[in-house]
Amino acid sequence: DIFSKVPVVQGDSLLTDPALAADIDVLLDGNAVKTPDEIDENDWDDQPFCLDVPPEVREGRVFVPLRLLAELLGVEVAWQGENVTLRQGDAEIQLDLATGAYVRGGQTGQLDAPPLRKAGRVLVPLRYVAEWFGCDVAWQSGQVRLTTAPLMLNGVKAAYLRDSSRMTIGGQVYELRGDLPLRSIYDVLALSRGAEVAEPERYGYNADIGDYHDDGQFVFYDAAGSVLADFTLYRITFWPPSPPEGYTAQLVLDNQTNQWFLLDDAAYARLQKWRISFDWVLVEDTVA
Repeated sequence: DIFSKVPVVQGDSLLTDPALAADIDVLLDGNAVKTPDEIDENDWDDQPFCLDVPPEVREGRVFVPLRLLAELLGVEVAWQGENVTLRQGDAEIQLDLATGAYVRGGQTGQLDAPPLRKAGRVLVPLRYVAEWFGCDVAWQSGQVRLTTAPLMLNGVKAAYLRDSSRMTIGGQVYELRGDLPLRSIYDVLALSRGAEVAEPERYGYNADIGDYHDDGQFVFYDAAGSVLADFTLYRITFWPPSPPEGYTAQLVLDNQTNQWFLLDDAAYARLQKWRISFDWVLVEDTVA
């Protein structure tokens, strides 16, 4: 239940100068949420998370787009007229956009500032978004910092993730940090994957048409650099072959157990969305 994972710091009320609203950055676990002009044109097909409406300050409150944060946190949003219902697991929140009244956990309440409408988006006070979505929120030097619960693997906190790409002339390794991005990518590779299958007949990083090609190795590390989880993603090389009977276009290999699993298109799309929405740091480059 992400609604109660992390305590809340009510940092939005610290901002009292509306002029500061002109340039507010939103950071998710240290990763900047990009604006449209910061997204590579080649990534738009994967529908990256995007701050397409900037935060706004009204009466000492920072307002942020409701839908974006709900999508980031995996919260289902259902709209019906002036009412919106937010669901995550068994938790449900009903919000009246016209009045700011809400029902959460059977208890009624009132936003201390009503939602705003801007460029086709609904913006809500940041403090309430934090409380509802389980984020710790802080305001510092023109930045709204959202911090979420860590990814714990066998009782150990995952500190960072490395994505390795191999080529015939070398390879590159990129690193990503941030609790929610790591949790979301791990969820796809380890929890949302499909049934176990046999090792495919043809696969590799230098694949032919109809083979499964190496689409990246995802290794999760703790703060000391020890491996917590290790997966390789494979995707069939099309033009025009389709997957063998009983297989999906994508497969996940758990390198620690040497088990293969199906990965459907919807799960792969979620992985790609997280993969391209934030900036990875290049830590190794052996490409000739």
